[in-house]
Amino acid sequence: MHRRHFLKAAAAVALLPRLAWPAQQPDQASPFYVMDTWFWQAEKDLTIPDQIALIKKLGYAGLALSWGMQHAERLAALKEAGLRTPGCYIVVDIDGPYPDHLKQCVTLLKGSGGLVWLALTSKKHKRSDAAGDAAALDILTRCADECKQSDVPGIALYPHVGFWMERMADAIRLASQAKRPEIGVQFNQYHWMAADAGQDLSRTLEAARPYLKGVSINGSSKQPSILPLGEGDYDPAPILKALVDLNYKGSISHQGYSIKGNLPQRLAAAKDAWDQINRKIRQP
Repeated sequence: MHRRHFLKAAAAVALLPRLAWPAQQPDQASPFYVMDTWFWQAEKDLTIPDQIALIKKLGYAGLALSWGMQHAERLAALKEAGLRTPGCYIVVDIDGPYPDHLKQCVTLLKGSGGLVWLALTSKKHKRSDAAGDAAALDILTRCADECKQSDVPGIALYPHVGFWMERMADAIRLASQAKRPEIGVQFNQYHWMAADAGQDLSRTLEAARPYLKGVSINGSSKQPSILPLGEGDYDPAPILKALVDLNYKGSISHQGYSIKGNLPQRLAAAKDAWDQINRKIRQP
């Protein structure tokens, strides 16, 4: 999208009727973020300041980051705009020593309020193999110590299909063993649908609730896919309703990997779908 076209589309979006983002109250929605994956395939002239200006205009709370994807530039732009980040996604191999990039991620997030969204891989251990737990816990303990020392809220273990820690049960198992308030889990709708076949939602969230530090959602087909909210034939409302019933008030982020084409319009439509779902599930 050429810059003049982007500005024209963004201006049109600004004319759409929108709900103002209110101060969070006990009976209101969690803060709603965009994941930077929305912008991985964006046109080059949609600059980082343009991206942040767009999500601010649309009423999102901020942007989730990904390590190695212009994370520092995006965090600086968020701070300049007065927006927040719920966390920074980062991948670590449990087979090796404590990685420098994990330490650097903690340093990046210092004072931001964002969590380390930690995905774990291994070549030594098969997917979900608890034999890797000890190595993983060594890394988690050191990272939790660094978070505590650096004014970072902690770690959200991020299950990812195809990784060693790919299922919600894997992340919950590690968090329960760690017994550290800094170490929790992230529920990611897409990876739960792909790795856990989208089964046992209530049981999964109830098991995760003591450790739940973040949630990622998206629109989807009934077969796991990533679409803007409001698109696809999979209804994410039961996920949000279950979170309300569990009194979850943490961050919720919209996954955007592979979404492309007219981002101002699709981000606006996704925010509207979010507002509509929340009005529906919170009706008396």
